[in-house]
Formats: sequence, C-alpha cells, structure tokens
Amino acid sequence: MRGGDHGSTIFRERSTGPRWTAVVGIVTLALLVFVAWLGVPALVARPEPVDAWLLILMVSSTVMVLIAVMLLLVRHATVVVTPTHVDAHLDPFRIMHISVEEIEAVEVVDVSFADSRGWGWRLAGTEQYLLWSAGPAVRLGLTKGRSRVLRSDRTAELVAAIAHARSDPHPG
Repeated sequence: MRGGDHGSTIFRERSTGPRWTAVVGIVTLALLVFVAWLGVPALVARPEPVDAWLLILMVSSTVMVLIAVMLLLVRHATVVVTPTHVDAHLDPFRIMHISVEEIEAVEVVDVSFADSRGWGWRLAGTEQYLLWSAGPAVRLGLTKGRSRVLRSDRTAELVAAIAHARSDPHPG
C-alpha cells in the first residue's frame, strides 16, 4: 500500500495497454486526416445545402473517432483507492466511482477476455470490467447484485487497501 503520496490515496496502480493500440490510434487518426483532406476541399468548392441531421451525425462521428483515437494513444488505466471510494480511470476519463459503502464483497479472481468480452472498459450484464490483459483481478461485489472487476498486477495490495478503506471510519 502507498499512503500519503497522493493526499488521501491509499492505493494507486496504473497499467498501460498493449503497444499495438497506439499503432491503431495513429493509423486511425491518419485515415481521418486523409479523408478530411480529400473531402473538405470538395465540400468548400461546391457548397450544397446540408441537412442538419447529417451535419450532426458527421460532427458527432468525428468527435467519437477522435475520442477513440485519444484513448488508443493514451492507453492507460488507473485504479485509485481512497478512504471513501474506489475509482477507476481510463485516462483521462473516470469510468467507475464506487463508494466503499456499496462494496459488499471483495475477491481475487482470474479474468480472461472471454469473461469480459474484450479489453479496456467492458460492460457485461451487471458487471463492468477494466482490463488490458488477462490475469489476476479483484471483483467487487456491490449492492443490488452489481459487480466491478479490476485487473491488477498487485491484487493483494488492492484487496488490502479496499479492506482498509472499508474498515476505517471516515468523515461522512
């Protein structure tokens, strides 16, 4: 456990996704730039009325592709345990914010891509996964039958940090 190095952080682990995701991100960005390079001059040279829904679709699609490219290039996941919460980030976005009061059970499991149906942040029924690779993970059993599975190379430390957060009285 690491205490005091990040304020009230009890545990912090950052994992990096596979290198090929950065390559896919660069190729996707290059393809997006190439399509824009081809398409924009044609649209400017012969402007035609564009349907508002088509424009909204084009802009939102471009934004989604840019977000996907950014996530592929950054490819970092961070798990942080504080006295009151367990947070999981697919940097720079926080994707899980779990109050320690919602945690009913903590167990170490072995997770595979078949379990999570892929890599990254995955939603599978009432479970959410955060993983870049198969291997040891911590499953948090939450209220209302939900669970979160966090892939970790330091499962014992993560379990101990969550146990510490759950047992310590903290300011309400």
